[in-house]
Amino acid sequence: MMHAMQRGILAVTISSLFGMVACSDSSPDAQVPELETEERLYTYRAIAGVSMGGGASAHIALSNPELYDFVGILGAPLIDLKAFARMIRRNWMQGFCSLDVLEERIEAGLSLDSADAFCGYYGNSEQNLKLAPELEVLPPNRGANTEVLEFPSDYHNWFRGPDGGRGGSFHRVSLFRSLEDIFRAYGNPMYDGTSDVAWAAPGITQEWLERSNGERCDNPIVLPNFYNAEYNPEGRYNAITYCDGRVSDPDGTFEAQLGRLLPTTPRTEPISVVLAMDLNDNGRRDYGEPIIINAHERYQDTGIDGLHDQDEPGYDPLANPDPNGDNWNAFTNPTGTEKNWWYDEGEAYEDFGLDGVANTGDYGENDTLYSLTPVWETTSQHDPNTLISERNYEDLGHLNIYVDAGIRDFLNTAVSSNRFWSKLTQRVPENETSVVFDFSDLETNDEPLDRYTLASDKIKRFTYLQYGDPDATRTIINNGNGNHVGTAEEALTRVFSAMTLAQRSWPDLDMTTGSSPLGDARYLGSDTYESQTLGRSQNYSFILPPGYYEEENAEVTYPVLYFLHGQGQDHTDNLGSALLFQSAMSEKRRVGESLWGKFIVVFPDGECPRGVCGTGNFYLNHVDGAPSTRFQDDLYELMDVIDERFRTRDPELKTVPKGFAYRDVVESL
Repeated sequence: MMHAMQRGILAVTISSLFGMVACSDSSPDAQVPELETEERLYTYRAIAGVSMGGGASAHIALSNPELYDFVGILGAPLIDLKAFARMIRRNWMQGFCSLDVLEERIEAGLSLDSADAFCGYYGNSEQNLKLAPELEVLPPNRGANTEVLEFPSDYHNWFRGPDGGRGGSFHRVSLFRSLEDIFRAYGNPMYDGTSDVAWAAPGITQEWLERSNGERCDNPIVLPNFYNAEYNPEGRYNAITYCDGRVSDPDGTFEAQLGRLLPTTPRTEPISVVLAMDLNDNGRRDYGEPIIINAHERYQDTGIDGLHDQDEPGYDPLANPDPNGDNWNAFTNPTGTEKNWWYDEGEAYEDFGLDGVANTGDYGENDTLYSLTPVWETTSQHDPNTLISERNYEDLGHLNIYVDAGIRDFLNTAVSSNRFWSKLTQRVPENETSVVFDFSDLETNDEPLDRYTLASDKIKRFTYLQYGDPDATRTIINNGNGNHVGTAEEALTRVFSAMTLAQRSWPDLDMTTGSSPLGDARYLGSDTYESQTLGRSQNYSFILPPGYYEEENAEVTYPVLYFLHGQGQDHTDNLGSALLFQSAMSEKRRVGESLWGKFIVVFPDGECPRGVCGTGNFYLNHVDGAPSTRFQDDLYELMDVIDERFRTRDPELKTVPKGFAYRDVVESL
């Protein structure tokens, strides 16, 4: 608990920040108004995570914001599922020549299994402008000399950036497997959901999935007359399953930054989440044959005024590019509806169903409603962007939200995070939001950043930090600046920032100094519990605060932070940080006060059991509905287990300064 003097200092600093205490004169009779306070319920529970875990922490906290005091969303591509789905559709699954061009090649006797049968963004003399980067990553007021835009890809070239700061190889086969895990969890947003397997492409059966890779490649599933407005409007061709591969390019080359597929690449990896169109009827996907997507009815992204920019009165491409002022921008026009790459009620659409072809009787056709694949009805319940859209300021209660994203994240996480942030800023007061430009923006008085305190007036209750230097040199970029994980310094600072802000969200932690429990095995480790949800034994790891086992603290209870790891990791991967965390809870910040207050850290296990999914369960109840895949319910069960096994602090009503967000928020002023 804080000492009385510390509480007094805290009250003065926060009251001065919010302007609630008037300046007084030096006379002994001067009257100081009473501090304005409010009563707030603290749960003493926080949740944060990176990548896969960041998206999970967002949807878990926003589903029940009253259960948490803080959520840290670090580098989460799935912070906006609509933005992520757009990247998959527009970049990863596009770049094919038009049907007319491909049919002309067939009629001329030309091969579809050659590079000139593909019209993608990379490797052609004329780039496909439909795939060119169009979304700005940086806010207009960033003041950078370098333009930073989304990363473009095409089907045969999945941009994955330099090795530095990527966080893994992420070659195209592993990205496909990652995508498969995402669809297992959230559902497949590319089709109408008619597959026998909930997350797979149409036509795929469990029996086919259980075959060997070779058998699946040699025996594709064939779906006759699979309509698609772009590549099979007359139903002449068959849709098929197919196999993919990857090229191992030399390290350091530009080509190594692309998850490439060449016409000569062996294709031995069966794909189960999307289908190809077999235009030449040879029973396999040739290099130029397209991937087909039937995700939503075709619409005009004009905005609700029904006019494209060039049709708006007064249009000039340079002097007046958006006459009606309805173009969406995450920072300057978050309510805009034109070019926001999602249907808005009032925009024109073709009521032909998901396949885009009239009179086929497919899902959504002629129902007088704009239709998209039915998986969105359930997926939106786990979409942070949708969830924040359904919340108002009162719903968020006492929840502090911290988001970060790298400006060069190859997964375009900044694009997704910008979209989420634009929605959040519409729900909360402007004076409680802050966009921070890299960690250097938090430095004060020319002093290096103190990641243990983050004492800055730029930290608000709702903060979005974009890390990465827009003007970084090529060498610095190759070392990972602004990438998915970032440089070693960025990665460490990112995790510490979330931890620091989480413990600062609680107003009255034990800030006493003391010795670190280094070497005492009781203070960190891994354990198991019998999950009633999943029907099997589950793992977790933990770090306990200094003094937890001291006799004088036998009745002391502690807040808990749940930290969710990324895909490809497991619960033990962050245990090495115990020394740093425990040291921060014991080392002196100033006389009688430690750097951090004391709290428990728990690392749930988000790794997939063998045979259930691949490398990540996304802490979500999967769309197949099986008891063995109810991972979100299991996470809640783990929270109950932690409350039973450790001395966790109960929710409590506290009287705090009105507008309280973080302890010591103005010390740097």
